[in-house]
Parts: sequence; structure tokens; C-alpha cells
Amino acid sequence: MCRLLTGASVSFLAADSALRFLACAHDGRRSTFSDRLRDEIAEIEAAGTYKRKCVIMSPQGAEISMPAQAPPATQEAPR
Repeated sequence: MCRLLTGASVSFLAADSALRFLACAHDGRRSTFSDRLRDEIAEIEAAGTYKRKCVIMSPQGAEISMPAQAPPATQEAPR
């Protein structure tokens, strides 16, 4: 699982679930909202401010476990 950060943290999983729910809706209003969310996410990605955070699946230590599909870390740990 990863997190989507756009100023305020929003759970990527929750956002994905919301988009799936809205995509299943059949009225035009929900479809338009879903399209708007997709467009906003695309703009955030294009601006370079879209960031995924990996979830650590094990206790903290010298070695940790992360989900197999997790993107590589882009920042060094604080010293």
C-alpha cells in the first residue's frame, strides 16, 4: 500500500476505492466527479508533486519488509 501526498495526506488506497465506487455509478454527476478527480491527479503528477510513500510491513529495525509492488525509496533516512 502506498500513500498519496498532496499537501494533506490522503490514503491512496482510499482514493483508489473512491474512484472505483464512482466509476461504477451510472448517473452523469458521479461520472463527472470521477473524471475531475482523475484530471486533478494527472495535474499533480505532471507538476511533479505526486508522491507515493511505502508502508513498512515489519517492525522497525536494520532490516524491514515492504510490499513487493512498493516503489523504490527516493529519500535517505534521517541520521
